[in-house]
Amino acid sequence: MNNFLKYIKKYKLLKFLPILYTLTIFILSIIPGKYDPAQDISDKLKHAFAFFIFFLLYSLFFNLNKKKIFLIGFIFGIFIEFIQYFIPYRSCDMKDVIADATGLLIAYFIF
Repeated sequence: MNNFLKYIKKYKLLKFLPILYTLTIFILSIIPGKYDPAQDISDKLKHAFAFFIFFLLYSLFFNLNKKKIFLIGFIFGIFIEFIQYFIPYRSCDMKDVIADATGLLIAYFIF
């Protein structure tokens, strides 16, 4: 597995993957969704997991230090919530930003 990651980094294969993932998160964040307060905890876990993967992908495919990746992810999470404030079928929830930051922090300390 380690050789595979070195090969990917060396030849810059799949470098588009983090960008594609970021775009996917953004699109899923602005499409209509049905909010169910009973699933609030699972929603926050999904946020944390999504941003954990965000951190993982950017740390694997880009030569950025961990603090920059965390900052980029944190600003991206705030940006998503800001955009959702203006979308009628979405809402701005600071708990989502906290969940995003939690996923980033967990990845920060693991990697």
